[in-house]
Amino acid sequence: RALGTSIAQDVMTEKIPVADMNSTIEQYVDEYLDARKSTHLVLDKENRLLGAVSLRELNKIPQQQWTNVKIKDIMSIKIATAQTSDSLFSIVQKINKRHFGIVPVVDENRKVIGIITKERLLKLMIEKPDEKSQ
Repeated sequence: RALGTSIAQDVMTEKIPVADMNSTIEQYVDEYLDARKSTHLVLDKENRLLGAVSLRELNKIPQQQWTNVKIKDIMSIKIATAQTSDSLFSIVQKINKRHFGIVPVVDENRKVIGIITKERLLKLMIEKPDEKSQ
């Protein structure tokens, strides 16, 4: 399917990068952060979206404070989300308005059921029509 006719459900992945809101920044950097996943979602026990944390939030806190500041204290709570039926065009617009490289796909209770990454969308944009999506 072309990007214009695809919906979130068609391209979302269920591999959700999650960070523990009670981790300190130092623990987060040691345990979670890597070059491929620079944004992590913060979820409650029922997998409902509470916030997200990325390098942008980390860079606001002096490194000397990383042992004392918790993820829940720095996470962003203004996160663009998508429903499974949202068009990929609308998701591209959401990614362009926010600094996060992912858009969580949520149900009516804000339970995260998948994510769509900027990288996946870019891949779809340059994919030839006869190539199968991976």
